[in-house]
This record gives sequence, C-alpha cells and structure tokens, in this order.
Amino acid sequence: MDDKQLQALANELVKNLKTHEDLSQFDRLLKKISGTNSRNGYSTKTVTITDG
Repeated sequence: MDDKQLQALANELVKNLKTHEDLSQFDRLLKKISGTNSRNGYSTKTVTITDG
C-alpha cells in the first residue's frame, strides 16, 4: 500500500472513535494484530524436536 491508501484507511478507521477509551481499545487491537503478523501467526514458545 502506498501512503495515500494508508492515510485513507486510517481516516476511515478513526471516524467512529469518540472517547479516549475508544482510542485505547483500538490501539490494543492494532498492537495485537501487528504482533501476530510479525510472528507470521506462530507462537513465541520454542518447540524442540528430536529427529531419528
């Protein structure tokens, strides 16, 4: 996405934010989504396997 598309998306998303609590909830959701995507959906736990 280019900057114009991202700005348009952000403008649409924030239209319904009325209170500080709305903003806080939205912020938490974005952090959760970005954290999951940065791990490509994988858990932070380490899985050890033994071959053979």
